[in-house]
Amino acid sequence: MREVVYLFNALKNLDRITVRDIKAISKEDKNLNYFKYGCGATKNVFIGKEWVLKYSISDHDEAYQEYLIYQDAKNKGLEMFFPETVYAGEINGIKFVYQKKIDIDSKSLRDDDVKFYSFFDKITKAKIPQKKVLHVYDGFYNTTCSDFLWINMCILLYGYKKVRALEKFTRKHKINDLHRGNLGYLNNKPIILDFCGFHRWQKKENMI
Repeated sequence: MREVVYLFNALKNLDRITVRDIKAISKEDKNLNYFKYGCGATKNVFIGKEWVLKYSISDHDEAYQEYLIYQDAKNKGLEMFFPETVYAGEINGIKFVYQKKIDIDSKSLRDDDVKFYSFFDKITKAKIPQKKVLHVYDGFYNTTCSDFLWINMCILLYGYKKVRALEKFTRKHKINDLHRGNLGYLNNKPIILDFCGFHRWQKKENMI
């Protein structure tokens, strides 16, 4: 986590947090020039070697919401489905969080990865009736979890009841954006890497 703590402390010296200012400070400091900068719909992220630093670009503090959701996941014994998330602090009224970097998202799996993970998929299909898997697949909050392989790995590693508990957890926290770009793997285990939900603060009828 040292790398993102160092970055967060460096950002405190900026008058404002803009892409231009961030790139300037990164060029000046050799300890920061390997960081990549990514932009999302509601959050921006600095991507380091083992950790990332996230902050929100909307009025709804989605990055901080992920920290709160992770704390509740720990209380419910569901933290294995989420990357470790730590509150970093605030700069100019913007809340930042540190988050463990995943190895790869489901959308970016290579052929060799798919072959390896398919081993888990086949075992799960042999052990768990696919009718049960379909119940989980369709049961996540306001969405269909878009990856059978990811679901089957969860069931094999943590059990059917634990994954049903995760399904209920997504409904509680309105985690409604479980497409393959927001699902991934860390140390060959399935992880939800973006879990603040999309437009989760809106009324249900306006939700995407």
